[in-house]
Amino acid sequence: MVALTLLSQPVQAAKGDHVDQLKETRECADCQLDKAKLGGADLRNANLKGANLKEANLRGAKLDGADLLRADLKQADLREANLSSAQLTLSNLEKSQLGAAILFRANLSQAQLTLSNLENAQLRDANLSQANLTEANLARANLGKAQLNQANLTTANLSQARLQNASLVGTQLINANLEGASLKGANLIGADLTGANLVNADLREAKLDDTTVIDPKWRNAWAIVNQKQIESPVSEEASESLAPEPSATEDPTAQGKNLSGVHWVGINLVGAELEEADLSQAYLFIVNLQDSNLRATNFSNARLRYTDFRRANLTNSNLEGADLRYANLEGADLNLAKLHKSKINIKTVLADKWRQVWELVNQGGRELDLKTADLAQADLNQVDFFRAQLPQANLAQSILDGANLTEANLFRADLTGASLKAATLKNANLAEANLENANIEGTNLDDAYLCGAIMPDGTTHSCP
Repeated sequence: MVALTLLSQPVQAAKGDHVDQLKETRECADCQLDKAKLGGADLRNANLKGANLKEANLRGAKLDGADLLRADLKQADLREANLSSAQLTLSNLEKSQLGAAILFRANLSQAQLTLSNLENAQLRDANLSQANLTEANLARANLGKAQLNQANLTTANLSQARLQNASLVGTQLINANLEGASLKGANLIGADLTGANLVNADLREAKLDDTTVIDPKWRNAWAIVNQKQIESPVSEEASESLAPEPSATEDPTAQGKNLSGVHWVGINLVGAELEEADLSQAYLFIVNLQDSNLRATNFSNARLRYTDFRRANLTNSNLEGADLRYANLEGADLNLAKLHKSKINIKTVLADKWRQVWELVNQGGRELDLKTADLAQADLNQVDFFRAQLPQANLAQSILDGANLTEANLFRADLTGASLKAATLKNANLAEANLENANIEGTNLDDAYLCGAIMPDGTTHSCP
């Protein structure tokens, strides 16, 4: 026991001497500084080659220009530290804390950064070539123009990271989370993005080729957004007056394709063939879709602000939960389009008929006066029309499945070809209404007044 105590004292003294030496001279190559308390220390241009800094507290330290070649910084606390232009080649930063650290132009080539936390870190122009960033957290990090060639970012979190013009040649991004990341102008030649999450990632001007391994869905999104890029794309702060003008570009075709979660900003897709395409959860900002075929396209929960849908065919499209604020739908065909839970505002350009449909599906129609209203081919699924006044209303080919029409007045209403599956028409007035070819499967017609009504089979209901 005495021998162990005697042996430990020189080691502790040496460590203390190394801390003093570092602070006084900034020369401490191969020093033993594990668990050293160096928070906020001024260590600019310090020589720490091969130093042992395991679990050291370097939070807020000034290490710009420091030489940390082959240094061991495993589990070190480097949050908010300044490591601009620092030399960290072959260093061990496994499980280190680098949140909000400044690593501008730092050299981290071949560094070990597995499970490290680099959230909000500033890595612009940094060299991370061949670095191991497996499972690292780089959420919201700035990696603009960074060199990440042949780096390993398998299962790394890069959500909302800025990777504009970064070089990712041959980089491993397998199962990486790139949701909302900006990859504008990034070089992804030879990169492996198998299983990567690219929902709402910005792929404008990104470089891909046949050696890039990427899900066909994201390759399609990349191809569309880059083949139709407007020469001078507008900024996201632009007003609606800056919406892209039509051009004579070739019509893109993505009919029936899975494009959910794509990120398209300021591109011209006039006359696009996107019938039955899946654009759910997509981000479209100032996108020109004039005269496009969007029949049965899925826009559920998509963000579509300032998108130009003028004269677009949106029949049977799913706009449930979509954000249509500031969108222009002038002349758009919205027959049987689903507008439930969608968002519009006073700046949304929408025909009176479809604005009324939007109000009904989102605010209900209880006891409203809708006499002679034109609601033909409207998707009114599950709408509450309790005691609504709908005499002579045009509901031909509308969808009223599950709607509540209890005690509603539908005198002489046109319901030809309408779908009323599982709707409730208890005590409703359907006198002289036209229900020819209507689907009344499971419809509750208890005590409904049907005098003179034309029934689904074409026969006229008798009067009491």
